[in-house]
Amino acid sequence: MMLKRKIVLSLLVLLCGFAVFAAESDEYVKGYLAGYEDGKAFRNPRFSEDSATPGVYVANSALEARYFVDAFGDYTDNGYVTQKRRAFGTFSGPGATDSSMSWYLIASPSEYFHVSFVILEYERTQLTGSPATPGKYYIYVKDGNGNSHTFEGRNSSDRIAVTSNQEQLLNILKQDKPIKISVKENTKNSASSYNLGTLDCTGFSELYCGLE
Repeated sequence: MMLKRKIVLSLLVLLCGFAVFAAESDEYVKGYLAGYEDGKAFRNPRFSEDSATPGVYVANSALEARYFVDAFGDYTDNGYVTQKRRAFGTFSGPGATDSSMSWYLIASPSEYFHVSFVILEYERTQLTGSPATPGKYYIYVKDGNGNSHTFEGRNSSDRIAVTSNQEQLLNILKQDKPIKISVKENTKNSASSYNLGTLDCTGFSELYCGLE
């Protein structure tokens, strides 16, 4: 009888242990699947979706990640990093001297030209270009360590796309440090110049990598 009781007790302990293990395993699987779905939906715990603007993900910085929309206004799987609010600077050119302007960044791993700048002269007139004769520009960047870099860009639509050393510029942005940016038109005639000021890149690397 004593041996039977020991066997029964041992079986009960094993069954209880298995039940606990199964419950823990079930919770683990649920947690794993939830994490997988969150990852697909870009619900990274380091970011939070803006309740006022679905499809917009923010970090603890001046930047946020947005998703492009299709012709029907639906969000696509392709996203970009930009500022939460338009930045301001000054520009000079024909008929303008240190006039006000606004601008914003578009940095996307899904775009052929990964980094672009949208500029609005007088804060309302968007700087545009022509596909047939795109405007050419130099983009000057001083990184967070005080080093200066020069990039080339062109405007064939509604933004100045960086066309040279894109990976180098992305690496500068991914340092998550404030950088200074200025743009100058590459032309022999009355070139316009744009002082974009300082861009705080805090959080850029996390947001951008979350889109890759």
